[in-house]
Amino acid sequence: MGEISLGQYAFPFVLTAILAFVYKQFELPDGESMLSSVWKTRISVLAGIVVALGAMFYLGVEPTYKAIVDYVLYGFINGGAAIGLWELVSKQKEK
Repeated sequence: MGEISLGQYAFPFVLTAILAFVYKQFELPDGESMLSSVWKTRISVLAGIVVALGAMFYLGVEPTYKAIVDYVLYGFINGGAAIGLWELVSKQKEK
């Protein structure tokens, strides 16, 4: 399994854009978030898995057990990586 892309967009960029949109919806006017870090992590991993499975069908991959496990793991890993990137960006924004 190579790099996943949706059209011309790479998976990590699609996931980051989705998470930025979701997290912005839970931001208070003073800039504080209504979501704890635990919920941000869960949302990120779940979004990663959902987007990865969507990519599997978008790419026309036959949904065999092996393919589903591969794409779920890929989404899980990228969801975890995306939350790390989001935390890094938000910490820089605070300074």
